Amino acid sequence: MKKSFLLLILIWSIDSWALYTNRQFIHLHKNASVNSVTLTSLSCATRVKKEKQKESEASLLWEKVSVGSFTGYVKRKFLSNKKLKCFSSRYPVIFNSLDFSMIEIYKWGRMNDLFVEGTTGID
Repeated sequence: MKKSFLLLILIWSIDSWALYTNRQFIHLHKNASVNSVTLTSLSCATRVKKEKQKESEASLLWEKVSVGSFTGYVKRKFLSNKKLKCFSSRYPVIFNSLDFSMIEIYKWGRMNDLFVEGTTGID
């Protein structure tokens, strides 16, 4: 009984820090700014680890995460608690035939960084 309870707590604690990217190409930034250096580009449904932030680093728009050997910042709107079924996994033949270069992946991620969603307020 005790072993299964400890295993349950261990599984819960591991998943409590797991987040997934929800856009096809996004950037992991060195700092919490779109103008910050890009450490790496991430694909949709990439599992990232949520890192603790100092109170001075806390932001409503950015989340500190790590993936592989990189630790940096991703916009919160690009993260979700559940792994999504992305275009690349729903249609792998089509996605793989696109054959994106590293420059194209960088530019798509940059476009996601700079794209502003919302309404203009103009009637």
